[in-house]
Amino acid sequence: MSLSGLLPLLGQTEQFAALVNSLRAPRAQAALIAPDPAIECTVAALWCETDAPVFVLTPNPESARRLYDRLFTWLGDDSPIFHFAESEDIPFERYVPDHGASHQRFVHWRHSEVKLKE
Repeated sequence: MSLSGLLPLLGQTEQFAALVNSLRAPRAQAALIAPDPAIECTVAALWCETDAPVFVLTPNPESARRLYDRLFTWLGDDSPIFHFAESEDIPFERYVPDHGASHQRFVHWRHSEVKLKE
């Protein structure tokens, strides 16, 4: 069960409608800052309204994991939500690439590229 039925309510606000309209232009980009309690709802509503890939940067790995988990509450378990895990390397430490994480990132990018072409 998801909260996706509530997402159209956000689309009824002037500011959100203006943001969505600006994103419909070719090659549009936007930066959005939302208060913590509204981030998941806003990201989910943007994805539903624009039907385009939405990429979110978070300040640390823990907030990324929390956002990833909470988006499923808004969009449902079958939604294409991907988490690009950041490696927590120590500066000047010898880097050993994580091939599993790299492969996962390529799969996710490919999935969003195919969706864009459809």
